Amino acid sequence: MKNIYLKKNAALAFYLAMLCLMASCRSSKLDLVEPKKDISGEWAIVKITQNGVDITDYADFSNFRINFKSDNTYTLVGEYPFLTYAPGKWAFNDPQYPFSMTLTPSDTNLPVSSQLAFPIVGAGYQMGLSFALGCEGVNQNTYQYTFKKVK
Repeated sequence: MKNIYLKKNAALAFYLAMLCLMASCRSSKLDLVEPKKDISGEWAIVKITQNGVDITDYADFSNFRINFKSDNTYTLVGEYPFLTYAPGKWAFNDPQYPFSMTLTPSDTNLPVSSQLAFPIVGAGYQMGLSFALGCEGVNQNTYQYTFKKVK
């Protein structure tokens, strides 16, 4: 009879201990937030493809720069086939998970968009912009610019 009470008391103590453990556990949810992408600074071309062909070695792109500012404006230095030739405003489609970028030149206020490869694996911090220029169809050229942050 004594063994029965001991077994019951041990089982009761075990269940009470488990109940206390479960009641004291709090589920904590971590709210991890992806930081907004900061591209402010000066960017230089490291590679250009036109219609899938690497044309980096065929022209001097060393003078072309794009400066993205933290107030979401940009300026351009040098002239090459690009989405726009005028300074203006830039925006990501999503500040935390961007897949495209829109440039709105101040001279026309007509936004132009580019697919975004961000970041591209390589030495340093790089990003890629893809876009098409020219008439749609046979005469349209597609470009992939790869930029590296220089300042």
